[in-house]
Amino acid sequence: MRLGRRAFIGLAGASVAGAAGVAFGRDRFFGGDQLPPATGPRIVSTPFAGNTAVRPDWDALFTEAKREGTLFILVRGQAGYRRATNEFQTTFPGIDVQVFTEASATTWLERVRSERKGGRYTLDLAFVQAEPAITQGLKDGFWAPVRPLLFRSDVTDDTAWRDGFASRFIDAKAQFSFAWEYQVQHAYAVDTRIVKDGEISSVRDLLDPKWRGKVITSDPRIGSGLFSVASVAKTYSNDVVKTLLVDQQPKVVGGGNLLIDALADGTYPIAQGIRPKSLQPYRDRGVNHIKFLDLPDADHVPGTALFAFNNTPHPAAARLFLNWALTRQGQTLLAQNLLTNSARTDVATYENEGVGTPNKPYYEPDRESNYGHTAATLQYVRSLLGT
Repeated sequence: MRLGRRAFIGLAGASVAGAAGVAFGRDRFFGGDQLPPATGPRIVSTPFAGNTAVRPDWDALFTEAKREGTLFILVRGQAGYRRATNEFQTTFPGIDVQVFTEASATTWLERVRSERKGGRYTLDLAFVQAEPAITQGLKDGFWAPVRPLLFRSDVTDDTAWRDGFASRFIDAKAQFSFAWEYQVQHAYAVDTRIVKDGEISSVRDLLDPKWRGKVITSDPRIGSGLFSVASVAKTYSNDVVKTLLVDQQPKVVGGGNLLIDALADGTYPIAQGIRPKSLQPYRDRGVNHIKFLDLPDADHVPGTALFAFNNTPHPAAARLFLNWALTRQGQTLLAQNLLTNSARTDVATYENEGVGTPNKPYYEPDRESNYGHTAATLQYVRSLLGT
């Protein structure tokens, strides 16, 4: 079902049952040959950009956005973004949304730096990995505050978001980086033929001597392995991390299929670091005895955050899209097409393996206040296991 612009306004962000299934063909790699036209700095003094305290009329904002005619968005390389932006274009005809796929954080950061040294400003919004965007992009002055640009009551309503609207800003100033996604990565999975239901309900249960030498784990110095032990250290202490990684004698491997194979054939009853997408082919072959545990003291919540470039070439279109994307409709389309879960409380679940316990805190490694803790945990793990 597609909603017309006025139907969308009247429903105040009601959900859409389906999204367009065919991606439009204008997505490109940022850093490649095809890029948005370079422009000079454009600081617009309309009510939509220069005076962000003004709550604009929705129709007037759309009229100005349509006059601009274009919107450039940098994303992390997911076709789902294109399907979602197709619906935006249907809801708000006359605005051409072009999606640029980042090759890597290093690539797009260097490209933006290079362009801005030459006085060029080409991008409007970004759905990117939070940490490099905050630690480097914010330092380099790439971002405009997102918070003043959000004005819809159904977007700024505390009850619409897990832990409240303000909690979704994950930069230290709570202004620039909006974490719209809430996808729990469950650290541990078990062989249900060996581990009884409810037998492991927290990390402390993993410290039982009966599990010594019976856990296989991804490398705790990188990626999800590091974020998991950072979660443990934050909940308890480094002493618990030492017991988990040294005294319990886990088998450390590179990850991937080695972890799944160990559970599938019964070699190990517990594994840390399996991802649902990697597990699905095994389930398709009838391997149904592997179950993820929900352990808030070991799990973590990564995510893609939403940023707004400053000196944007299309300020009204950017503000229109920002507000639309965070409504129930926009979040439904993004979560549905990216197969993830929204932090909005009124959006359905699209990744069942990424659901956490309501009202339980999970470690968020992309939150700026946690960067120092993750770095300190890495240093401690290296002291235990070497580099």
